[in-house]
Amino acid sequence: MRRLLALLVCCLVAGCIPAGQEHRPPSYQRPAPPPPAPPHRMMGAHPNADVRQCEVNLDRAGATFTPLADQYFGPSCSAVGALQLSEIAPGIGITNTKALRCEVALPLSRWVEGPVQAAAQRWFGARVVKLEGMGTYSCRNVVGNAAYSSKLSEHARANAVDIGGFVLSDGRRVTILNGWRGTEDEAGFLHEIHDAACRSFITVLSPDYNAAHQNHLHFDMGGSQFCR
Repeated sequence: MRRLLALLVCCLVAGCIPAGQEHRPPSYQRPAPPPPAPPHRMMGAHPNADVRQCEVNLDRAGATFTPLADQYFGPSCSAVGALQLSEIAPGIGITNTKALRCEVALPLSRWVEGPVQAAAQRWFGARVVKLEGMGTYSCRNVVGNAAYSSKLSEHARANAVDIGGFVLSDGRRVTILNGWRGTEDEAGFLHEIHDAACRSFITVLSPDYNAAHQNHLHFDMGGSQFCR
């Protein structure tokens, strides 16, 4: 009798589950892994001798950086001989930067340690301790100038950097947006370092160039000499 009852229960349970509809735990699907980040490379490992020497000089200038693997993007965008900056000079941080060619980073470091620090002491009696970056690599055309809107920007080659402001050792923050036409000391400081940048970079653009540059200074090492 017990065996008959057990057999009957099994049949009833089996009959409640339609064929092919067994209750099984849902299969776990592992999410697709993110695309691998491009590998960093050791300083001095780049095949181009000029890049290797630039990185040596940037290291001697006291900058802290990580060399990046060369990358090529369509259409015609690239970051070759580029690096990731964390300090542009000893004790001077820089924010909001991606890949930047060493050819731009080196004059940027020398500009900061030289004329920028000298101007900060003269106008404020303080040191610059941080640069507020507003972009380096970006695969895009020139913006703000209709005559060049079909031309690839130097940012698309990691060959340009935009600087929006400076933080001083006394906590003061000087921005291009508010200071370029601001108080005497802020305007004097910004115009002085702008003029000095024109001796360090091939192209320097400021709020005096067009509305697209109202909040930053643009520096690059491409094209022909132009300072505005």
